[in-house]
Amino acid sequence: MAKIKIDVNNLPVLTYRFLRMNEEQMETGEIETVETRISLPEKLPEGIRKEEELDEEGVQAFFAQTREKIKESTKEATPPNGDTSARYETQALPSGMGREVDRLLASCGVKAQVFRVPAGEKVKEPLVLKMHGQEAEESKACLLRQVICAEEGAEVSVMIDLHTNAEAEGAVGMQTLLLAKKDAVIHLYQVQMAGERVQIFDDIGAVAEENARIDIVRMDLGGERSYVGCHVNLLGKKSDLQVNTAYLCRKSQQYDMDYIAAH
Repeated sequence: MAKIKIDVNNLPVLTYRFLRMNEEQMETGEIETVETRISLPEKLPEGIRKEEELDEEGVQAFFAQTREKIKESTKEATPPNGDTSARYETQALPSGMGREVDRLLASCGVKAQVFRVPAGEKVKEPLVLKMHGQEAEESKACLLRQVICAEEGAEVSVMIDLHTNAEAEGAVGMQTLLLAKKDAVIHLYQVQMAGERVQIFDDIGAVAEENARIDIVRMDLGGERSYVGCHVNLLGKKSDLQVNTAYLCRKSQQYDMDYIAAH
């Protein structure tokens, strides 16, 4: 049993402290953390490969070349006052919620499920991933991580359904890492319908290479406290990002979101 207490959604450039927008702190009471898996369809859509799961070291290796490309693209840039980009340096990919989410997942031994679409493959059916959060119903924190990679010229749609029972009182944490290589397209659709006493964090890190596109559509409808962070690096010429989001924040619900496009 332990507390989760992490700083999340750090702004890439600091603003006035009195605005209280530079970062947010996520904190739970004493809670047991458990690794879980997202539920897969009985048969993956044709054109999608599920690969070996990766620990933190494996995720770092998976994105090593991409990180080098990011460093190369920014080496001559002059950082602005209040720049906080150093916080991303230890991450496999810069993500919206930041490095402390990576550290939490690594410390809990959470492995990433990896899905790859080969070069030139246009996947007709969406990949539907469901996360029920059963552990949250036992007042635990369930954590999961997934990697989606679309090789050059590939296209794929991914739907993530995250929900719990209304009586659940635990926490759910998820990180999704996306890599759209040259001329590739990734459509990500997410719906979050957790119980009103569940804490949620949902972290996204993504890279779009030359002429690649990432579309994100998400709805956050549940949860007592919800933290959403999204960092997309538009790494190549004519790379594109489209984001459409909707949320409910009623009664005592709290919602903190951070969407960043780096280009």
